[in-house]
Amino acid sequence: MVEVAREGGDVPPELSPKAGPKAGPKAGPSAENSTAPGVVRRSDGGRVLVLNASYEPLNVCNARRAFVLVDRGKSEVLEHGLGHLLTATHAFALPSVIRLIYLIKRPRPQMRLSLREVFNRDCY
Repeated sequence: MVEVAREGGDVPPELSPKAGPKAGPKAGPSAENSTAPGVVRRSDGGRVLVLNASYEPLNVCNARRAFVLVDRGKSEVLEHGLGHLLTATHAFALPSVIRLIYLIKRPRPQMRLSLREVFNRDCY
């Protein structure tokens, strides 16, 4: 579970805890979904765009994976998103776009030479 602190203390309605009493043994302030004002708990950890060393988009990963890549020196942060990754002693800005240091060669799709592909190429 990743804690994300929003700037300004505003919580989007889709991420805010549901209003009303909760049933079961987890009801009350010690419930897992209860949060302090300005802190949002998200299970997905945010979405981060991963770029190749040549700035080609590769993947979309979660903020935890992106933070590990940055921490190990395998990528660099290009843009920071909203919020912070909170630890016991530090608050790290969440990345929204990272770029890998090394180049990953992706295989290009091979087009077959057929009459259909020739017509498709010529917009016929």
